[in-house]
Amino acid sequence: LSKELQDRIDQSCYLPPLVEKPRTIKSNFDTPYYTYEGESLILGGKHNHHEGDICLDVINIQNQIPLSLDMRFMASYVQDKPDFSDVGTGLPEPEEKRQKALAERQWTRMETQTQYFSLLLNQITNKIWIGNRVDKRGRMYSSGFSISVQGNSYRKACVDLFHKEFIDVPTEYQ
Repeated sequence: LSKELQDRIDQSCYLPPLVEKPRTIKSNFDTPYYTYEGESLILGGKHNHHEGDICLDVINIQNQIPLSLDMRFMASYVQDKPDFSDVGTGLPEPEEKRQKALAERQWTRMETQTQYFSLLLNQITNKIWIGNRVDKRGRMYSSGFSISVQGNSYRKACVDLFHKEFIDVPTEYQ
């Protein structure tokens, strides 16, 4: 691929979190985002989509919870690069090297996108919303790639509730 095309591919990404309160979901083929009309809220594409009840009220409640990025945490903690030594194990040597290089490149790209979107969102507003979808069993999953509440420990720690509440724990429970 040409350098220009590769750069364009590297700039493409999954939609970042919303910076406006999400739209209300009204059907199984809808979206909380304002930038496009709709998609199946049921993961698995057209094979799993149906118009049965998927508890849209619960999805709407979850979508309406404002979140924020913990910029202090993100500035003070750098995620360790994973060990890619087991990627492609058992494949012929050229393919194993290619798989390892691809895994490292994807990880680096995700880290770059996380930093970029975090700084951008923090400049605009630190109040974000993350859309949610369900699988065919009814389990809910947050949308997002670089910023998500359902990632590894580091990704989860980067996202916090916008409206924080202090909980006073009695001394007998400490």
